Amino acid sequence: MAKANRRRTEILIGQTSTDNQTRNLNPMITAEELAAKLNGREYGEEITDTEEIEAKKSGLVVIFGYSDDSAELRGAINDEIGCNGGGNSLLTETALL
Repeated sequence: MAKANRRRTEILIGQTSTDNQTRNLNPMITAEELAAKLNGREYGEEITDTEEIEAKKSGLVVIFGYSDDSAELRGAINDEIGCNGGGNSLLTETALL
């Protein structure tokens, strides 16, 4: 899993297992390349629409903190995790549980 370091939050990027309809056999971008692009982004500017599409086509999930009570998932999974008061979430190769 590649990391892009940020102030106060970290962006985590990992590969998912998706079917061939949603994932190219040759990814558009690697986790390391995407992490390098996202490194140093400011709050509210974590990922562009184009980068989100690249991540999805490459089977990558980008996870970053948003506000003080949620984590956002973008790319192959587009979702939000409530984190108010802490807690745990399970992210498998195919889903957020």
